[in-house]
Amino acid sequence: MTTSMATEKTTDIALLTFMLAGRRYAMCVTDVVEVSAIVALNEAPGAQAGLLGIANRHGTPLPVYDLRLLMQMGARQVSVDSLFIVCKAYQAHVGLIVDEIQQVIYVPRHAISSVAGAAPAFEEVASYENALIQLIAPGPLLAPLMSSTQERQPPPSEDGRAGVSV
Repeated sequence: MTTSMATEKTTDIALLTFMLAGRRYAMCVTDVVEVSAIVALNEAPGAQAGLLGIANRHGTPLPVYDLRLLMQMGARQVSVDSLFIVCKAYQAHVGLIVDEIQQVIYVPRHAISSVAGAAPAFEEVASYENALIQLIAPGPLLAPLMSSTQERQPPPSEDGRAGVSV
């Protein structure tokens, strides 16, 4: 491998591509923890729009959102064939249900552009194989939901536990 080929390869960005309402989207692989098949979800009474429920992920609660609803698209029926992306959003992990997982692609840095005036969660687009792929940043996408959840949490008790009394 030549030096220029090695340099070019190290500047590529790995993106997980997926479909949502007939359109192709992507998320940086660095934001992805895993892809998982749908599991039983515990109901979350009074949940925010888009929150379908809470999954048990290796003994840890994982909020699972319908990405279509978060992006103000029409809802799609969730079935046993549904898949979701477990991604990192700041200090938390969340699940985002998508229509179809496609593949990981490698896009050169220079093929990713900022979109002036776009919302922070959608401010980048990748040019790949003569098509544009909208990138989704889970942190900015979920920030409003996560901050409102934190505001509703009971304050920690004096011993540091969040409103738990023994």
